[in-house]
Amino acid sequence: MPIRSAVGTQAQIVALAVYQLKSGGYEELHFGAIASALGVTRANIHHHFSSKRNLAQVALEEFVENRLCLLRAMIDRYPSDFPSALDSIGEYLQKLYSDHPGEGLCACSALLLNNTGVPPSLKEVSKDYFKELSVLFQAAIVRSQKAGTVQESVNAEDMAWECVLLMVGVGVLSGSLGVHELAYHPVPRLLRKKAREIGAFSQDFLRAG
Repeated sequence: MPIRSAVGTQAQIVALAVYQLKSGGYEELHFGAIASALGVTRANIHHHFSSKRNLAQVALEEFVENRLCLLRAMIDRYPSDFPSALDSIGEYLQKLYSDHPGEGLCACSALLLNNTGVPPSLKEVSKDYFKELSVLFQAAIVRSQKAGTVQESVNAEDMAWECVLLMVGVGVLSGSLGVHELAYHPVPRLLRKKAREIGAFSQDFLRAG
């Protein structure tokens, strides 16, 4: 369907670019496919974005900003209870996988996995995303230790990276598995298991699981 406004065109171009990056990395990003999907010409795409690299940069930065904002909001719901926040993140990832089976869920994971010809600036954005995510998790774990919801013996930095790597797994697996290959994605279950392992569990939390 043709786009009615320049603003709308640009936003939808970026949305499709994010989808392509998640599904197959940098090699999957094609102006022609985006133009065809939107019912516009390649020249229209080039009017908004001078090059494939330019579009990929904008799309990746938007993906990172939106994903970090969402994850911060989930953690803010449980500011001193990281196990519950981790469980909430697992439910979110499960819903993403259920709603979009076979589609990659993380543009950063896809770029680092399928890194042939990927500009260094895009790799840096992807790496910075995972670093920022680990810092976010680490701060939440430390707060939870002070509040008594995470065991004091847990190494906050190591645990933060362990959780990040589990989330990288959901991004990689989701893009590489076919629609009917998994009834459910294992990473949400593993995140919940990790939440149980590190939590200084209350009776309420035990009953909830």
